[in-house]
Amino acid sequence: MRRRLARPILLAMVAVFASTAILMAVRLIDERELALQTYRRGTWVAVQAETELLRLQRALAAYRAAPSEAALGDAWLRSELFWSRLPVILESDEGEGLRSLEGVTDKVAAIAAAMPELERLLEATDPPAVAPIERAELLVEGFSEPLRDIVRRTLIQDNYVYNRQRLHDSLVETLAVFGVLLVAGAGLILVVLRQDRSTRKAFLAATEAEADARTARERLASAIDGASEGILLLDAQDRVLVANQRYRDLYPVVAPLLTPGTPFLRVIDAAARGSQVGSRNPEEWAARRAARLREPGAPWEQRLADGRTMLVSEKRTVDGGLVAVHTDITEVKRNAERLLRLEQVNDELAAAVEAADVGVLICDPGPGSTPIRRVNAAFSRLTGFSESEVLGRDPRFLQTPESDRRMIATMARAVDAGEGVSVRLLNRRKDGSTFWNDMTIVPVKTRDGLIGAWVGLVVNADDKVLAEEERAELSERFHRTEKMAAIGQLAGGIAHDFNNLLAVVTGFSELLVDALDGQNRDMAERILRAGNRGKGLVEQILAFSRRRDSAHARPVDLRRALPETVQLLRATITHPTQLQLDMTTEPAVVMADPVQLEQILMNLCINARDALPNGRGYIHIDLDRVEIDGVRAGALKAHAAASESREAAKLEERDGANRLWLGLLHAGPHLKLTVSDNGSGMDSATLGKAFQAFFTTKNAGRGTGLGLATVKSLVARHGGAIDVTSRPLGGTVVSIYLPLLKESAETLPDPERRSAPAAGAGRILVVDDDPVVLDLLTAMLAAAGYETVRANSGETAIELFVADPESFAAVVTDRAMPGSDGLDLAHVITEERPGTPILLCTGYSDDLDEATIAAAGVSELLGKPASRRELVAALERAIERASAPVA
Repeated sequence: MRRRLARPILLAMVAVFASTAILMAVRLIDERELALQTYRRGTWVAVQAETELLRLQRALAAYRAAPSEAALGDAWLRSELFWSRLPVILESDEGEGLRSLEGVTDKVAAIAAAMPELERLLEATDPPAVAPIERAELLVEGFSEPLRDIVRRTLIQDNYVYNRQRLHDSLVETLAVFGVLLVAGAGLILVVLRQDRSTRKAFLAATEAEADARTARERLASAIDGASEGILLLDAQDRVLVANQRYRDLYPVVAPLLTPGTPFLRVIDAAARGSQVGSRNPEEWAARRAARLREPGAPWEQRLADGRTMLVSEKRTVDGGLVAVHTDITEVKRNAERLLRLEQVNDELAAAVEAADVGVLICDPGPGSTPIRRVNAAFSRLTGFSESEVLGRDPRFLQTPESDRRMIATMARAVDAGEGVSVRLLNRRKDGSTFWNDMTIVPVKTRDGLIGAWVGLVVNADDKVLAEEERAELSERFHRTEKMAAIGQLAGGIAHDFNNLLAVVTGFSELLVDALDGQNRDMAERILRAGNRGKGLVEQILAFSRRRDSAHARPVDLRRALPETVQLLRATITHPTQLQLDMTTEPAVVMADPVQLEQILMNLCINARDALPNGRGYIHIDLDRVEIDGVRAGALKAHAAASESREAAKLEERDGANRLWLGLLHAGPHLKLTVSDNGSGMDSATLGKAFQAFFTTKNAGRGTGLGLATVKSLVARHGGAIDVTSRPLGGTVVSIYLPLLKESAETLPDPERRSAPAAGAGRILVVDDDPVVLDLLTAMLAAAGYETVRANSGETAIELFVADPESFAAVVTDRAMPGSDGLDLAHVITEERPGTPILLCTGYSDDLDEATIAAAGVSELLGKPASRRELVAALERAIERASAPVA
């Protein structure tokens, strides 16, 4: 029995050892290749970073030698290019080897931390000033030694030593593992044979791994399905793994066979039998195609039966699979053939090429250079160079220092290999301007297989690049919107909780006003007015958090409102800033929310104060009446229609001043509220962004970027417009236009006038979980003549009410309470005694509709915080409605 088991075990051991040896050898080869690639990438990244630094230093020196806008722009560009190299070292796969070297990450991180200072110096540079540039050169000079040290360490193979050590460690690990397997192989096999459960787990894990691999292949197929080239992936047995939609479109005859697992030889046979290819001998073609499949070489052209030509590029992968890229070059080939015939004899085809909208150039093949032989009119229109100016020149003269070096290297490799290629490059025109060029170059071969010419197609891709930038901008706006929503949600939560505090302040202040006389009464009235102002601000915050407008607009006389707001501002804007107010003597009544008007003025004045150097200067507030005629109003509407903008935003520069207009106006009388200062002012770029949300020029921690954005929103909500005139270092003037009402100030109701509520009678059950608010409500009702019974929870209120339902004239309850809330309490009271007057107090009622309120038996809904007059009036209405006879 032992002999029968010994031979299978021995064979199993031999198989395990052989498999292990093969796998370890493959791993060593992969580790060696990975080490070499890591070294090459690290060296390339380090040299690139030092090169961009040298170019930046030259650009700064060039500006210092000859200050100009162009030289400053070049310095900006070089700064951005050098900045783009740092993330490559710190984060990308190419910089993995560099990051492994001691101290490299710290040095590069220090340079990255200093880059904002460099940007600040460039922003502070205004030609012909050179002082900031000189400081920038000193800053940049400090970058040289760290980068030079990184490059030196890379070139003396510090990086390669690290990767060679990885290879050595891998070899030692491999030998150790193999030795352990030799020593414990027999025992391991016996353990594996005995552990059937472990074997099943391994099988399940392998099954899951296979499923994961299948999922990965499906994701890969989905990712490449949208490629513009036909892509085919085969496994090591030349079976179909993935064929994207473009590949299926290129070969419709064999498309049904391109399912995973189908042998590709079967696809070749079907293509030959189905007349897919343009060959007189399909069998011979199939044999050649199978042979090329086994040993793929350089890209080759394949002609189909319908006349199309495909450029086929195939390459074997490390695991023996195959990646094939099929490009339809039918049109490129046709254009190339037409251009060749044009050069030789065919004038008619020459005219067709000349009439084409795509720029075409034909170049002679040559070692190291491809001189231009001919260009068409579209090329000249696009670049500005005539044919005589470019003949004999290498097309590389169109490249700029900003052109992508990687794309240039890709194009050079394709030319060296005699292959076609498509790239996108930044090229320059004759006048110095630049354009994005989607260039396709293909070789035109003679009958003997030699390259007779290179044909290039030049297409202006500015629109495509602009569209991509616009998509990025839309994405940024989406993130800003999400940020605004989050801020609104936070503000709403804070404001909701603040309502209870305001209710206590305003409620007890109101009771004090009724109880006091003389100077004490005046102080209590001041507290009450401040509390009411805070109440209005909270309502605005809640309206902002719910994304709807606050419905508190009423006629407001600015001659009454402005002095009170200015008095508040004087507590914030102090000496040495001079704050002055001048108002018209004529009626100044507008339909507005007074709290929002106060917010507009305070935001403008705080911004003006921050623009004053060390607070030294003046802020003038002026209120005048102006007449907007029909011509001006019509011009604003015409501009809005032409710019497809609702707000008629218009930015212009006139007489050295920058002016911004926001909004539309109707013809008629308006009030003009102006805030002017003699501060630092704004340039055109800053003014254009000043009213955008989250834009601020203040230092971190000082500005939120929401002040002027809020002003813009509130002015638009009141049907007004904004006019801003600003001069750099010359101050800013902001004018707000609001439609004027015809009502006089004498006819407006006094918002501070209060009438005493009528005396009430009856027993009221008052419910609130906040003891301070509960004290306030009972005090208010007691002052109005009611007898109150207190309950600090819904459960307590239910016990009190059920004990004697007929003794209560009404119930006043808060909505938000722990446990049983106000609506639950209302349901119980209505079931116990239908028709009981119930007053529900809440600071948030957006989720309540009439059906919900009626179903709970609520008689009146009262917003928090409410005055004593509002509370008693709502309670009286509820009791009166309950006692009215039913018709």
